[in-house]
Amino acid sequence: MSGQTFGWDLEAYLGPESAFGLPAAEDSYRRVPFYTHGLSRNKAREDDPVLGMDLGRRPHESVEGLPDHGGPMSVPFDLGNLGLYLRAAMGVPVTAEDVEPEGEVPGDYTHVFKSRGLVLPSHTLIVRRRADRFDRHTGLMLNGLAGAVAREGGYRRLNLDWKGSNETILAASGAGTVQGALTVDRIMGFKGQIRKDASAMASVTAASWNFVNNLTGFDVPDQETVGGYDPGRPAFTGEVTARTTAAGDALYDLANAGTHFVLELVWSLAANRSLTFRAGRAVLEPSSSPVNGPDGQERSFRFRCDPDPDETDGAFLVATLKNHVASYGLA
Repeated sequence: MSGQTFGWDLEAYLGPESAFGLPAAEDSYRRVPFYTHGLSRNKAREDDPVLGMDLGRRPHESVEGLPDHGGPMSVPFDLGNLGLYLRAAMGVPVTAEDVEPEGEVPGDYTHVFKSRGLVLPSHTLIVRRRADRFDRHTGLMLNGLAGAVAREGGYRRLNLDWKGSNETILAASGAGTVQGALTVDRIMGFKGQIRKDASAMASVTAASWNFVNNLTGFDVPDQETVGGYDPGRPAFTGEVTARTTAAGDALYDLANAGTHFVLELVWSLAANRSLTFRAGRAVLEPSSSPVNGPDGQERSFRFRCDPDPDETDGAFLVATLKNHVASYGLA
């Protein structure tokens, strides 16, 4: 009897595609760590209610429907692999090598990702289940990524939402020589700060955030799988929870006034190891003030980000990643 597959024995390799749905080339894959993934190719059966061919009270013969591919994935929130997912969500960044103090060894880089991309890269993900069984997911495009700022134990995680084209089962990976993972500088669960106009937002106990590309699939005649995905209007939204204090009341007043402010979410390990999301025109949605028993009271505010006129290229969200990785190019 063959042995059961265990999660601790799985591996995943991610590679950029040269064209949508075309498997990434050999030797272009990089190992990526993950906690869970729900990528799947679903293909429902449909009724074929043709008349005059089958008499009697019986089910209709079923026929294959069209495949639907994609799903969630949970990965470590670290300052190396993050660049791969930001690239998938926003496109290739502008990268510059940092100027090091005299006597310091060079090797630090700043990558700037902007939410303006009209063309987003597609990827192939290969999941090794056994030595002779590999799941190859092609045409993967990142519809969204989400996370949180909160005081939590363990390491921070990043949640991905993929849309894809197809899944193929292989007896050999076809990945060629796989590059090592970029997992370095992992972020602890308690790390992270939310800022309003460059200052820490007072009385906030937690925040969640979500960037979404609103990808829309398009069809191609004589092709069973989706022809590709067009980027829709992106959005950066989330929720802030604050204690009901004088500072919390100030957020309540800010939301009711509809006043825009500069929102920053920051995870920093050092001056040259950090991730910053910056939205130049964020606004809180008005919220009620429920009373939840005798204990300390809290309010939650939804936020959203509007177009930023100070960004001449149309980006409303800028992600700045500082790490040791020289390039996140597709080549």
